[in-house]
Amino acid sequence: MKLRNKVSIPREFSYFDKFQDRLIELTPDKDELVVTLQPNLEETESFKPAQFDSLTAFEGMLSTNKFNSKLGIAVFNFTPDEDLLEVSERLETPDLANSLPAWLDSDGNKRYLIPDEVTVQFNDELPVEVMEEIIAGLGSEIIVEQRTPGYYTVSVPPERTLFGMINEFNQREEVVFSEPSEISFDDDLVAPPNDQYFNKLWGLRNNGQIVNGARGKKGIDIDVLDAWDITKGDKSVVLAIIDSGMDMTHPDLEPNLLPRNGEDWDFADSDGSPDDEGSHGTHVCGTAGAVANNRTGIAGVAPNCSLMPLRINLTAGKNQNRADAINYVAAQAKYHKNRRYIVNCSWRASKDFTAITYAIKRTVKSNVIILFAAGNKGDNMDRKPQYPGVLPEVICVASIDSRNRKARKSNYGTQVDICAPGVNVYSTVPKNNYDYKSGTSMATPHVAGVAALVWSVNKKLTSDEVRKIVENNVKDVYRDNRRYRGKLGKGRVNAHLAVLKAVEARSNRVFSELAALEPVSE
Repeated sequence: MKLRNKVSIPREFSYFDKFQDRLIELTPDKDELVVTLQPNLEETESFKPAQFDSLTAFEGMLSTNKFNSKLGIAVFNFTPDEDLLEVSERLETPDLANSLPAWLDSDGNKRYLIPDEVTVQFNDELPVEVMEEIIAGLGSEIIVEQRTPGYYTVSVPPERTLFGMINEFNQREEVVFSEPSEISFDDDLVAPPNDQYFNKLWGLRNNGQIVNGARGKKGIDIDVLDAWDITKGDKSVVLAIIDSGMDMTHPDLEPNLLPRNGEDWDFADSDGSPDDEGSHGTHVCGTAGAVANNRTGIAGVAPNCSLMPLRINLTAGKNQNRADAINYVAAQAKYHKNRRYIVNCSWRASKDFTAITYAIKRTVKSNVIILFAAGNKGDNMDRKPQYPGVLPEVICVASIDSRNRKARKSNYGTQVDICAPGVNVYSTVPKNNYDYKSGTSMATPHVAGVAALVWSVNKKLTSDEVRKIVENNVKDVYRDNRRYRGKLGKGRVNAHLAVLKAVEARSNRVFSELAALEPVSE
């Protein structure tokens, strides 16, 4: 592990987003400082927690819960009395590599840019040796060759600035885009749970049962039992869950696991296995595709489809790794022509991160469906965009409760495409257990599962056709949410109506193909 370069403090706070043809202007934050540490080369070539603790001795620097000890990156809180750019210039310790304030963009999003790293995506057809020559010619070194071809995380050269380096890369015609290497924290979108025991899957079948002292409204569910009379899914339809991983031995999930065949599904670490280090991803996997009729636990919306958990770090992970995971699905879809892929992303990015946007656009073109959670801030997304949920290429999912009301913390807006059950959702968690979570993270896999059922009965549908079927065949949600009219999508997702429409489309296609045949002469 090499030492990080000592870089210069920027004096201009903007860079040009080449791919989206726009200037990104930033403002230094007043109370948070992003720091990078030098590896402890004499011992384990790693970062020790004590290195973070030693920095808190500096005047004005407070403790933090935002850090990634494996990467040697942390965010420290400051009292808002000092200019953090000046603090960065005078902050010196052998352990410290670089520091810069966090930043606020024009949408008011806080962004944690790593002071001494940038990312760069080259044109697909460019030879690798040419890419490496360009990187070296600008004085940078490769930190990580990302899993996406032509996509690199590279160092800022000594005494150069973060934004200056980005602009230098973007001036090269061989570069699709360059942007900061950025870390995000707490993006799993789980609203705080308000109950401990929830033994009914009201989202799948709501009989008006009492859950945690509150009575549901009969029929406020996704009608999955009627859909199951037609299909419970097909193994060639793959639910790619890009999340914190999965309990790979959970008895309610393991039978539906897509054969990995030695492929590296871990985009957060280097161990290759996407084992869940929390519980978020396992919970999402269960709602989307847990096994049914096994006398154990719960049933997922699409219980006969395949699960492909791709692990990312939602607590303190780099956005470029998330882009890698999305691009990986595109590559799989091109290689496995007989499969259909649905990507569930129950998380957010702190802003419109170009690499993620680029990955989404290219992956959707590969006949893949991508869903994102709307978020749990209670925000109107028309005023405060939640990325990537607001992108037109993805299905954006808001959350409702068992009485058909918008979940209190669910975001909303005209960018939302559909809503689904997301309060008191009971699902799988690691160590062969089950638990309850609430949030748009829990609503999104309900919709992903419905899309999987639709594709299971009609694989000739394109991803865009499946999306339209899911979004247009819904139940009313606005009778109970008049103040949010037009801001919870087209309605509450309905598995039965969507599957029926897919069957109808299959029949119509067969009839049209028969009608197109030339009559046989006698």
